Amino acid sequence: MDWKLIGTCNLRCLHCYGPPKTERTLPLKQLFEIIWRFKDLGVKTVVLTGGEPLLVPSIGEVMRILHEANMSIALSTNTSYFARFEGEIGKYVTSLNIPLDGSTSEIHARSRADRKTFFSCLEVLRHYKTRPSEKPRLLRVGTVYSKATVGDFLAIADLLQPFMEVINTWKIYELIDYEFQQELRQPILHKTSAFETEMAELLQKSFFGSKIMIAPASTRDKAYFMVNPKGLVVIPTNLDGVTHEVVVGDILKDSMDELIARWLEKINAENYHENHDQHYRKTTFFHRKDSPG
Repeated sequence: MDWKLIGTCNLRCLHCYGPPKTERTLPLKQLFEIIWRFKDLGVKTVVLTGGEPLLVPSIGEVMRILHEANMSIALSTNTSYFARFEGEIGKYVTSLNIPLDGSTSEIHARSRADRKTFFSCLEVLRHYKTRPSEKPRLLRVGTVYSKATVGDFLAIADLLQPFMEVINTWKIYELIDYEFQQELRQPILHKTSAFETEMAELLQKSFFGSKIMIAPASTRDKAYFMVNPKGLVVIPTNLDGVTHEVVVGDILKDSMDELIARWLEKINAENYHENHDQHYRKTTFFHRKDSPG
């Protein structure tokens, strides 16, 4: 389950895959109701994202309830607020996903319009290198491939090399043209052939080997069970080259059986598994808790 808790963010990344920045989170009572719906569905892992999920009021309470409901938490954060929530992350988070979008702060800022998170990401890696016993079970560095980062991936690999022992996965996402903030994204749109060529070179020459996970735009089409800040279940879907959030239901109002049936009609199951195999066993699929399957 991918849960975009909030649109609010302290950054304005050109490549953002998140909702409009004006979208606030639901009241805490409704967030708890959504968690109980997750539990009823038998959800095992929830990816908390946004916007910036650490800007959700009472995010520590949300993580605590998820943890007590026996759901593992994958947190995607831009690292700006890591120090403030280090305790909660250590206590509740199973998988920590942090971004690095360049081998220098200047390159990082081409798509993130921000240099500070280049340094805060490296600071998180240093933190866990010196305190390996505190590291979440999975630590994933994410990089977006775009015109802003083209030609930089071997240099990024060199920058990350001292932290190989704490990085479980380096996931590289091909830029997707999302329906939100399209006008900002235009300068960094790339040619598809360039992505394939550079990734082939990286896999051949980099020492990261099997730790590299390539995520082309095509394999992320119709690949999510995603809940947006309004509580709507959406499937990001490529429509004529632009990815739109196709709504399949309201998790707070709709029958779970009907919602799952509509989701199954529209999802690409192969892509779903491909993008979640770090957290979800490929031999199983979505079952209600009371399902005989």
